Amino acid sequence: MTLIAKVLLEILSRCCVGRANAVRRFVLLEAIRQMNDMEDVTDSEMRAAKEDLIEAGVPVGSDLTGYWLIQTEDEAQRAAAFLDERAKDMLHKAALLRRAGERIAERNRGQQQMVFT
Repeated sequence: MTLIAKVLLEILSRCCVGRANAVRRFVLLEAIRQMNDMEDVTDSEMRAAKEDLIEAGVPVGSDLTGYWLIQTEDEAQRAAAFLDERAKDMLHKAALLRRAGERIAERNRGQQQMVFT
């Protein structure tokens, strides 16, 4: 576990137990930056640390309210549903980009044929 993940877990354990005590991401980032000479920690590093904690089996919830340590089945289900919606949105955007790429490739093929004919 990274140092950032350990510090994030320490903060979550102190003040963010249960969704009712969720803390906004930017507040957590500032708290991490103030600890252990970690002023250069980036938002993406903190988000990666949250993912590391989840992969390690620590039930960290996140949604628009912030981050928290999951305490109930309902909180776990809500956090999972939030991730499901984000995943669906990302898959939709990926499909749109694939279609755009196909249109670009088709247009480029048409331009190449015009040049050579």
